[in-house]
Amino acid sequence: MLANAMILEKCKNNDEVIDCIKRITKNIEDKKQLAELKRLIKYLYGNMEKENINKILKLIEESESEENMSTIAERLKREYNNQQKIGIKIGISQGISQGISQTISQIIEKMLKKNVDEEFIQEVTGAKREEIEKVKKQIQK
Repeated sequence: MLANAMILEKCKNNDEVIDCIKRITKNIEDKKQLAELKRLIKYLYGNMEKENINKILKLIEESESEENMSTIAERLKREYNNQQKIGIKIGISQGISQGISQTISQIIEKMLKKNVDEEFIQEVTGAKREEIEKVKKQIQK
């Protein structure tokens, strides 16, 4: 708080004070510190116009309600978790797709071994002729 007081004390005009407070509130993570900052503002700028003090205090209150008060580490962790969830969803979808493809190949293989007509296999499985040929080659190996 002492460092904040020194920074604020060096401000030459209201605009600089407001700009400094914006920067200070971005680095504050604790509501107690914000309350202390409010008291400091009232003490340092008690003789300033009420309108300007209220504007400054409003900036501090807005920063209290902002979600971006988290530390860089917390934001990175949230982003990592989001990316991880996206990766898991993609992996699940790819796994399901691969499982369906393998199951269809197994069905085609069984039908070919039973000498079922290829057109009927296409109709039942929805497989293309190339897929059936691929399974045929695997059976012959």
